[in-house]
Amino acid sequence: MLLPLSLVLSLGLVSQGVVQDFRALVAVIPWRPASGGGRIAVGPVAAQEAIKQLGTNGGGFFNANSAHPFENPTPVSNFIESLASSSCPPRRASASASS
Repeated sequence: MLLPLSLVLSLGLVSQGVVQDFRALVAVIPWRPASGGGRIAVGPVAAQEAIKQLGTNGGGFFNANSAHPFENPTPVSNFIESLASSSCPPRRASASASS
């Protein structure tokens, strides 16, 4: 059940601009040549973000818990992630585990 949901959720996040890439770093050419170049971290953020929101897996890809603009670029993606995190209720402890 969670695998199809995470696939649909990750496609929705990619449509909103969440990064989904297999490169580790992207080189950046600055506006001012005196400031030098830089690198921006990218990766399979949308897929991991979908799994994080549907489960209880903790922190985000960029260690900012969905506050990073590459994890949550639009208000629509924020709504999608909020809806996903509240859609799957936590599992109850089984009767055999409590005794």
